[in-house]
Amino acid sequence: MKYSELIRAGREMTAEGKATNLRSLATDPRFPAVVALIEDARVEFTKAFADQKIAAYHGPLAHTAGSLYALDYLEGLLRQQADAKPKRAAPQQTEAEE
Repeated sequence: MKYSELIRAGREMTAEGKATNLRSLATDPRFPAVVALIEDARVEFTKAFADQKIAAYHGPLAHTAGSLYALDYLEGLLRQQADAKPKRAAPQQTEAEE
């Protein structure tokens, strides 16, 4: 599936569908590769943010800080879904109970 198709499919998912799929994805043995990708990007942005060559340039600093914030936000969302327990379905009432 092409990335543009993945984007389209993701946009068509319901919130519950996304949550269910992310919880399932977090149990996949390949999911640590996604986590590692985020961590690698965090290391690179941290290095750029700490680079003294750009200390006087507020635009690149703000961009790098924003990128770190976005990675933290994404990681938080993924962590929230990975750690979430699935919602239990409400018990069905029988005709006698109604």
